[in-house]
Amino acid sequence: MPQDSGTPKPAEITIPAPWFDLPKSFYEKLAGYAQEFGMTSAEFLTQSMAHYAKELRERNSPAAKTLGLRVTRQLKKLASEGAKNWWSQLTPEQRSERAKKANQARWAKNNSGETTPSRERKE
Repeated sequence: MPQDSGTPKPAEITIPAPWFDLPKSFYEKLAGYAQEFGMTSAEFLTQSMAHYAKELRERNSPAAKTLGLRVTRQLKKLASEGAKNWWSQLTPEQRSERAKKANQARWAKNNSGETTPSRERKE
């Protein structure tokens, strides 16, 4: 019988993979976390790995090594807010013109043989 989306999925303790030398407590924690967030163990592991990899990339970036992770995150946030503010002040015509210029620059770069476009050009 299908469960409601609000009902947590039952904890599933998977059979340990023989190539991983992990204790039973690992699988119990995994099942508990997965149940807490309404996911399967595989979904939880997959999303956890993606988040951890993103975090490691951010920590190991040249900016983070030079400025520190906290400062890098603050600068990234400020840049994002500044860009949103800047774009919101442009008229639709100005945004369209900037998009056309950016597109022309990409195609000029592509036509020079450096890269190829990912999609067919629409005219």
